[in-house]
Amino acid sequence: MHGHPILGSLVPGGITSELWYIDLKLGFTRTYSRFYRLGKPAGPIPDDID
Repeated sequence: MHGHPILGSLVPGGITSELWYIDLKLGFTRTYSRFYRLGKPAGPIPDDID
């Protein structure tokens, strides 16, 4: 990770959380400890995603 808008170089190597679940159609994802609402897709979501 380089140039994070909030952390800058505070977290060298970019420590991130593993995604446990993601649902593009419902617009959320989950890590072990948090849920995240996803923003507007940059492109179309394929129909074959379950």
